[in-house]
Amino acid sequence: MPFILEGIATTQDRQGDVNVAPMGPIVTQCAGREIKELLFRPFPESTTYHNLQEHPEGVFHTTDDVLLFAKAVTRSLDPDSLTFADSTNVEVPRLSSVCGWHEFRVTSFDDSGERPQFYAEVVARGQELPWMGFNRAQATVLETAILATRVHLLPEEDIRSQLPRFRTIIEKTADTPAQEAFMMLEGFIASQLVRLTEQEPSPGGQA
Repeated sequence: MPFILEGIATTQDRQGDVNVAPMGPIVTQCAGREIKELLFRPFPESTTYHNLQEHPEGVFHTTDDVLLFAKAVTRSLDPDSLTFADSTNVEVPRLSSVCGWHEFRVTSFDDSGERPQFYAEVVARGQELPWMGFNRAQATVLETAILATRVHLLPEEDIRSQLPRFRTIIEKTADTPAQEAFMMLEGFIASQLVRLTEQEPSPGGQA
């Protein structure tokens, strides 16, 4: 059964500039617990989309660092704060402070549907840090991060109705990194809603 796996992807353009973005590919094939194939569906206006068109390979990472998710969504990552390592079978570097990584190459592309689709095979995989899992606060940050990438797609009332429930969970259960991540995402969502109301172009959020 295919399923969506939330994580962080690194891709690069022709000049070798690396982009770090939140991504939820569909896992289309597994052998036991070993992921074999991934289906990426980035928004056409995103950097990830353009990078995969120019350089059809990358690395998909799993991590329980919700602050990394929040910074990636809000485009506030400091490149100097990231540690990269050379990949095994692709040119795109991988993040080193993650739980697991999957190097991939795009095997086919389909833009006939509503969302463009990049089908990719996993060509190498590995583990770095132990996976600690998500508590309620961290899971809530992840849901808020996903919401932040869809502000341009969802009705404003739907977005505003979800945030108070998320905020309550954060106030009751979050540690400092999760609190910081949620506040970052909440502020980003608010600024995106203002831009949409004013009908201005909205940078960030679609990585």
